[in-house]
Amino acid sequence: MYKVFVNDSVIKFTKEQDFEGHEALVYSETADFAKLMMDLENSNEVKTKTIAAESLETTWSEFVKHFKIIEAAGGIVWNDSNEILFIHRLGKWDLPKGKIEKGEKIKEAAIREVEEECGVNGLQIVKQLPDTYHTYKLNGVRVLKRTYWFEMKTNFKDVLIPQLEEDITQVQWVAKKNADSYVNNTYASIAWLLTEYFKS
Repeated sequence: MYKVFVNDSVIKFTKEQDFEGHEALVYSETADFAKLMMDLENSNEVKTKTIAAESLETTWSEFVKHFKIIEAAGGIVWNDSNEILFIHRLGKWDLPKGKIEKGEKIKEAAIREVEEECGVNGLQIVKQLPDTYHTYKLNGVRVLKRTYWFEMKTNFKDVLIPQLEEDITQVQWVAKKNADSYVNNTYASIAWLLTEYFKS
C-alpha cells in the first residue's frame, strides 16, 4: 500500500484483492489523477480516497508521472532522557528532514539534515521507518516528495540551534508523554508517521 498526503487529505493505493470496500470513495486503476488532485487541493474537507488497483505497481507508476519527484530524509530522534526532537517551522511543529543531495546516500542525508536543522551531533541510526509521501505545488508544478525516515538516538546535551535560513524558529526536546500536543499541530503525513511509530 502507498499513502499520499494532499494537505490534510490522503489518497490510498491498495491492491484490488486487499480492498475491503467500506470506504466512501473508491477509484479504479483508471482514475483521472489530475481531477482527483484538483478535488483534494481545492477542498477544505479532510477526505480519504482509495484507488483499488489490479496492478498496484503499474497504477502507482502512472500516478507518479504527474509529478516532479523530490526525495528527502530525516529522523525521529531520541536523546538519553527519552525525549524526541521537534522543530517549529512556518507555524507548525515538524520533524527534522531535508532534501537528499545528488550522489548522497540516504542515511547520510538523514543525519546531515538533522544536524544542520537542529545543531545536534553524535547521531546514530537505530532502524529505518516507513517512508511518507506528500504533494504540494512549487512554482506551479506539482511535486511529490518522498521522505525516508529513520529512528535515531544521540547523547547530545549542548544547546540546540535552529537553522533560521530554513525558516526553523525553534528546536525542542519533547518528552514522549507530551508529544500529543505537538502531533496535534503538525502536518498530516508527520502525524501519521508518529502515530504509527508510537503504536509499534
